[in-house]
Amino acid sequence: MKPTVLVVDDNTEIRTILRESLTDSFNVVEAGNGQLGLTEVMVGDHDIDLVVTDLNMPESDGFGLIENLPDELRYIIISGYLKLPHYSGALKKLKPAAVFEKPFEIQTLRETIAQTLS
Repeated sequence: MKPTVLVVDDNTEIRTILRESLTDSFNVVEAGNGQLGLTEVMVGDHDIDLVVTDLNMPESDGFGLIENLPDELRYIIISGYLKLPHYSGALKKLKPAAVFEKPFEIQTLRETIAQTLS
């Protein structure tokens, strides 16, 4: 059975690209913001094995999602704002399995997800 990856990003196009690029190796579940992602983790119909999340999203961001994830659930951050001082400071406190700055290579993300789950 394929592992399930939750992709959390407010950009529909990015979610679609990731879903289409990852479904050969993983079951992909999508959420448009941090609160929807957290709901999917806590009460959704899927057992989530890993979260791939953006940080900068309206309504509910990736920071709120990460802070509320169960401790054992690993996550990967994808963001286009990693060079901002607020983000770089916050990243030092977070313990992601990996961090990808947008734009990134999908193949590298796929390999990192597989490696993180192994």
